[in-house]
Formats: sequence, C-alpha cells, structure tokens
Amino acid sequence: VSVSQNEPYIDLGASADTGETVVVDSSAVDTAKVGSYTVTYNVSDEAGNSATEVTRIVNVVESSNRPPVFKNEWRDKDYVLLEGPNFTLAENSDAKFGSFKVEDPDGDDMTFSISGADIIITGYDWLKFVTPPDYETQSSYKAILSVSDGEFTSALEITVTVIDADE
Repeated sequence: VSVSQNEPYIDLGASADTGETVVVDSSAVDTAKVGSYTVTYNVSDEAGNSATEVTRIVNVVESSNRPPVFKNEWRDKDYVLLEGPNFTLAENSDAKFGSFKVEDPDGDDMTFSISGADIIITGYDWLKFVTPPDYETQSSYKAILSVSDGEFTSALEITVTVIDADE
C-alpha cells in the first residue's frame, strides 16, 4: 500500500473469518517522512486464543504534487517592484495598493484568500482595502495571504502601512 507524503493514512482494515474484532496498529506510519512502515493486525477469539499477527507494509512516497509558491515579486499600485510583502498607502485611498505573483510548479489551478475583513483580492492578484483606510483610526494592517492548489496551501504575512495625509 502506498500513500503520498503529508497525506493522511487511512487503513484499509481487515476482518476475521469468524467475525471477531481485529485490532489494527498503524501508529508507526509517519506520513511526514518518506519510508516504509509496518502496520500490524491482531485478533483473538472468545476463548482468548490469539491468531498469528499479520502485517502490511505501508510505503510513504514523495508526492508528485508540489505546493504553490509566492514569487518574490511584489508591486505597488504603480506596478513598481517592492522589497518583500510590505506595502505603503496614503490614507483615504480607495485604489488598489499592491499586487503579488505566485506560481504552481505543476501548473495546477490556484485559489487565493486573505485573512481578516479589511483587505480583499481583486482581479487575479491585486490587493485593495474594502473601505479606504484612515490613518487616525489605524496606521498599520497585517493579513495572511494564502494560495492553494487544492492539495497544498502556502501562506505569507503581508503588512500595509498607512501614511497620514493632510486633511
């Protein structure tokens, strides 16, 4: 039996000829590490007679799917390249303030999400505040930006600094 690395192992189970409960021990299977693991099966009849232990080898193999990754390509509203996932925006601006780039090495379709209720993803890869930020109310925002290919999710914290504007 094979299972992909980092996927849950669900035992196929076993049954006894006369209906007794089979005790399955799959605790040795560590899907975080590639390798071979032994699952044991034991059963006893009503009189306490134990059957010969049966084993199954479970092979944890490298997943053929790789997680999506954030490219180090962060841009401001004018599409100027930035250092890391840190953005700056003048208060009361309702414009898109930044974009991000991701790729899936396997070419899988990706979905995006962002934590909190202040920032949204618009278009394919642009970030925007739901309501224009007010420096006097809050001058810095943090959110977790996530991308998933349906199997793996990658996440990264972004920071948006709001600049006070003369009002």
